[in-house]
Amino acid sequence: MLSLKDEKLEKQEYPKTIIDPLSLALEFYKEQSDDDYKRIIEGIQSGQIISLEKRQSYIDTKSGNTCILLNHDDSDVFCLVHEFAHFIDHNHKPAIVPDSHWFLAESYAFYMEKRLEKFLSERGYHALVQTRRNNCIVSETKMLTAIENQLFYEEQYQKTKNIETISFEAKKIKTILPYHMTKLVNVLLSYPLANILSEYLINHSVSFLEQEFVEVCTRVNLYDALDEFNQFKQDSVNDNEVSQNHPSKLSIYPRKNCNCYFINHFD
Repeated sequence: MLSLKDEKLEKQEYPKTIIDPLSLALEFYKEQSDDDYKRIIEGIQSGQIISLEKRQSYIDTKSGNTCILLNHDDSDVFCLVHEFAHFIDHNHKPAIVPDSHWFLAESYAFYMEKRLEKFLSERGYHALVQTRRNNCIVSETKMLTAIENQLFYEEQYQKTKNIETISFEAKKIKTILPYHMTKLVNVLLSYPLANILSEYLINHSVSFLEQEFVEVCTRVNLYDALDEFNQFKQDSVNDNEVSQNHPSKLSIYPRKNCNCYFINHFD
């Protein structure tokens, strides 16, 4: 998994061309599933889904209420689709991702993001999709670095059982501090895992019912998926380099087949 790190990439600024990201996100969901679209509309109207100006996006796992932090740039359409996916998951009866497989909750949200990429690319938002891909790798590189350093210190502690004997390096500690959470390693791993699994499902046009999502994910050979994702990542990086110098040559969707779908979305 650490092979996903790419410290050469830098975070890019998102464009600001989308006037109404909420309308675009709703249009996307309406195209995917009428039931999910209606569920989101009801959530907004009832106050179950609200926007935030501070803190960070989160969902109350007991009530299913969803709070979304917007960035006021084109990334908001991805934020909305991602958090709407969590809302749909938790308000589905039964939940699409049960508590026993909590580590796949991000995979479902990322899967919807991957479908959004195709939706956006068909409407000309090439720069936005490419920036999102780049920034996901940048973010996940930071997460994987934090995991690597956390595991290093855990190993040191296991050897001595005495925290006072461990030599802490400020540079390593600074990579861990931004993530205020318990089970840091498992939680952070769920994000690169989500990117890998969702890309694999899209790339292989895997069809399934929403309630089959967990079963489908657990059947994926992660070694194969990781190998394919590393190639996809390189393609995306190459595309980004090409797009900066020759925008007309951008290959926005370098995948084998993009017609992955939920069966019940098209009944």
